[in-house]
Amino acid sequence: MTFENIWNTIQDRLYHGVVIPNWTKDRGYTGEPFKVVRVNDDVVEVKPPGARNIQRIPREDFQRVYQVWADYLRGKTLRSEIREFTRFSKYIISILHWIEKSAR
Repeated sequence: MTFENIWNTIQDRLYHGVVIPNWTKDRGYTGEPFKVVRVNDDVVEVKPPGARNIQRIPREDFQRVYQVWADYLRGKTLRSEIREFTRFSKYIISILHWIEKSAR
């Protein structure tokens, strides 16, 4: 699947109020879920529990993570490596996993 397909799926399936469980490859479901606030052509906005500010995740960050997504799932790319190019790894990884799981 191309990134454009994934981004279109994100645009179609995420909307205000959707709750995304926090997930990582190594730990599975862990921590508290977060809510989607808004999705537009360039940004996904989420509200983490207890956070003061809405987190604005750029489309480009999703694209960078998606480029290594298969390697992340196989354990060839670590989350620490993903954190080197986005501070939103927690949200992007959880959203990509949620999208894949909901497509099954």
